[in-house]
Amino acid sequence: MTHGKKAYTRRVFLKDLGTLSVGMVTVGVAGCSPSDTAGTTTGAGAGTTAAVPGSTAAPSSTGTSTTSGPSAQAPGWHRINFDDFVSAYVVVRGGEAAIVDTGTASDAAPIDTALGELGVRWEDVSDVVATHNHRDHIGGFPAVAEQAVNATLGIGEADIDPVASVGDVVGLVDGDNVFGMTVIATPGHTPGHISLHDPDLGVLFTGDALNGGEVLDGEEGTVRGPNTSFTPDMPMALESIRRFEDLEFDALAFGHGTPIETGAKTELQRYLDSI
Repeated sequence: MTHGKKAYTRRVFLKDLGTLSVGMVTVGVAGCSPSDTAGTTTGAGAGTTAAVPGSTAAPSSTGTSTTSGPSAQAPGWHRINFDDFVSAYVVVRGGEAAIVDTGTASDAAPIDTALGELGVRWEDVSDVVATHNHRDHIGGFPAVAEQAVNATLGIGEADIDPVASVGDVVGLVDGDNVFGMTVIATPGHTPGHISLHDPDLGVLFTGDALNGGEVLDGEEGTVRGPNTSFTPDMPMALESIRRFEDLEFDALAFGHGTPIETGAKTELQRYLDSI
């Protein structure tokens, strides 16, 4: 991981984040969706399976997977769907993997299942990165980080302090490289919100900078902006997503909503033209 300057030790980060996660549930700190509740991902083994072309594992009806070949370790990106509410993603290439976001789960079981079906192990995970510090994206971070012993942990630099005072966590900034993905600073939904662009796989992981169109308010469309209820600086958030216009990609992978696997740039432009 090529990154910015701010980093903390992992042991204290995991301790502090575990404490913070409990506190966030207790006091009801705003997450990313009106349906964001503490019990959302309890027993999230169902509906979290990532499919692998050529494998015998049966994916859930709500999961999606994209790969470029028949091998379980072929380069590709894979969605882990937590109860049709929030998604995490695994990116695989060269026998290694990166995890983008961790859902609200209090343990790493859904991601553990996905890694196994993708033919990689926890030891093969080189990076774990959160797009932002809302609990539906970092709830599983302590457990995932504990399992991914070789991984570098990352989150947008401006989102570190609310998560932990100290930890072996890299503060990511615009232009950093994580597992071949370029960090795109997309503040607004949170001050340190980031998105990740993988030019080789042609996918943009948006976190909550964008949402799948079916998620919010029942309105039509395949691409929606960030949830206004949980975005304190909407003008900045909308300005941030304008940066996506200059990127080349065919797929959009949202924190909330079904990914668009082909033709995503056209759908994004349609949304941008409407705001």
